[in-house]
Amino acid sequence: APPMVKLRIVDVSPKPKDGNAVDASGEIPDESLLATVQLEEAVAARMPCIIRGLSLGPCVDTWPKPERFAEFVDCPVKVHVSRDADLDFVAKNFAYKTVSLAQLVQRASRSVQPEGEYFLCPEERYYLRALGGDSRSEPAQLARQFPQLAPELRLPDQLYPSERQFSSVLRVASAGLRLWLHYDVMDNLLCGVCGTKRVTLYPPYDAEHLYLVGDKSRVANPDNYDAAEFPDFAKATPFTGDLLPGDVLYIPAMWFHSVLNVTYTLSVNVFWKTLRDELYDPKDAYGNKEPVPIARLMQSLQSGLKTVTASGLPPEYCHVYGVQLANLIRERLCDGGAGSGQDQSAAE
Repeated sequence: APPMVKLRIVDVSPKPKDGNAVDASGEIPDESLLATVQLEEAVAARMPCIIRGLSLGPCVDTWPKPERFAEFVDCPVKVHVSRDADLDFVAKNFAYKTVSLAQLVQRASRSVQPEGEYFLCPEERYYLRALGGDSRSEPAQLARQFPQLAPELRLPDQLYPSERQFSSVLRVASAGLRLWLHYDVMDNLLCGVCGTKRVTLYPPYDAEHLYLVGDKSRVANPDNYDAAEFPDFAKATPFTGDLLPGDVLYIPAMWFHSVLNVTYTLSVNVFWKTLRDELYDPKDAYGNKEPVPIARLMQSLQSGLKTVTASGLPPEYCHVYGVQLANLIRERLCDGGAGSGQDQSAAE
């Protein structure tokens, strides 16, 4: 199996200047120009990294206190609730429930729920991925859904073109909960506000080893999986690191990622567009729908396969032409992509 790769940490902490501390305004100081260049190189190379030392604002101090969310008693949110630690979107081992944001923070910050304050069992775990006003078509925006919280978070918009921002998503998770392995079609900055997340990422060129169902992997836990059922998974190269309060994780589009919430966590992530607008599905509210030309290709392929299946062609015909089709797709899309031998020098 390939060795585990430690995620690179780009430290942009303000450095002392003439004996005085530089004001932590959130701007990257002159002393950190080298770190800024390293970050730009990571983005250009499509390599994930953890950015440490940015000021995310007062949220890092205020949001960890459950009482900060007491005013959200009349703010309903739809959450995943599960008896299991590993959320599995393919197996659907969770239920959707609605609680107030105030209730969610109280429950998610506890390891065991008191009698009468749980849905499935006292040890159940919670996960919130905030939605837009119309969850079917409107991307989440922190300032729109939670205007009281937005001023307390300083989004690191010096790191991405703010005019290309797609969404900003509040996330809340119980300690011990792991989110399924998946990819997104947009670049992403995950801002840790409260608690510790352990992240595991896999490069796009490992897709053939990840047992995909759509944009998600059948492997719910990369650290503990059935090697007999998923023998090729060990061929994928994991990139790992811990996201601490105040850290920002850069996740390039199409990088697969799974997140273990080591403790109770609060975070906000920002998606932004890097492709031309017309390549994105205008009805995408989550940032994970296939680009328009890929979606059209898949629809055409499904239609064509249905016709072939209904034709009654013998198995030997289907096999030979199936191999030819697979080779054609690999030559035109996989081998014709941006080069599978990508440089991994941005990792430590």
